[in-house]
Amino acid sequence: MKALIAAKDEFKLKTRQSLSDDKKWYVLEVENEDELLYGLSSESPELVVLDTESINVKDILDKVNLLHGGTKVLFLLESDKLDASEIIRNYLRPGLSDYISKPFDLEFLRHRIISLISTNYSRSDFHLEKINLPNLHDSATGRLDAKKIKDELGISLKSLSKILGKNYRALHKTPHSENIQKQLAVYKRIIEILYDLFEKPEDINIWLNSPNVDFGDRSPISIIKEGHADAVLDLLKNIQEGTAT
Repeated sequence: MKALIAAKDEFKLKTRQSLSDDKKWYVLEVENEDELLYGLSSESPELVVLDTESINVKDILDKVNLLHGGTKVLFLLESDKLDASEIIRNYLRPGLSDYISKPFDLEFLRHRIISLISTNYSRSDFHLEKINLPNLHDSATGRLDAKKIKDELGISLKSLSKILGKNYRALHKTPHSENIQKQLAVYKRIIEILYDLFEKPEDINIWLNSPNVDFGDRSPISIIKEGHADAVLDLLKNIQEGTAT
C-alpha cells in the first residue's frame, strides 16, 4: 500500500514513523502542489496526508477529485486557523477522510490512521458533505470530546459516564481521553446520521426523545442510556439506507 505525504518536515517524520511498524506501507513524500498532483496521478496512493500549512487544500481539491472513494485522506489542521472549520465542513467524508489538530503525539496519529484505513466507505454516507455537522472534537488534541457529544445527545455528562463505564470526575477532567475514543466513535456516527436525516437540531431532539416502535415504544435516547447505542446506530443505518421496517 502507498501513502503520500505532503507536510512540513516535522509532520512528515511523524507520519512516516506512525506507518513504519506496518511493513505493507510504501511512503512517498512530496514538497509542493505540483509534486502532489503528479504523485496522485502516477502512484494512486491508498492514503494521502495533507498538511494545511504546506498545501492549499482547497486549490488541490478543485483540481483533482481526490475524495472519490479510492483514496483515504487525513488532514493535518491548525485548529486556530479560520480555514480549519471550512475544511472540516466541506471535505470530511465518513470512511474517506478525517482530520487531526496540531499538536498531536505519534500514538494518536497512528490510531487515527488505522481508524481511517479500516473504516469502510458507504456511498449512502456521501451526502453528509452537504450538512454542517457539529465539531465533536477537542480543538487541542483532535480527539472526540465526551462533553461535546453529550451536548448533542442532550444528556448529562454523568449519564454518559455511566454508559461508558467511566469515572465521572475523570471524564469531567479529561473528556477527550484516548482510552474512550473507540466508544465515542459510535456516538459520533449516530450524530452524523441524525444530522443527515433531520438536519435541524430540534428535529433530532424530537426523534431521540419520542417513543419508537422498533424499541417497544421506548425512546432512542432511553436505549442509549441503557448502554445499547449500537442498537440505535443499527436502526439509523437502516433508515438511512431505506431498509427499516
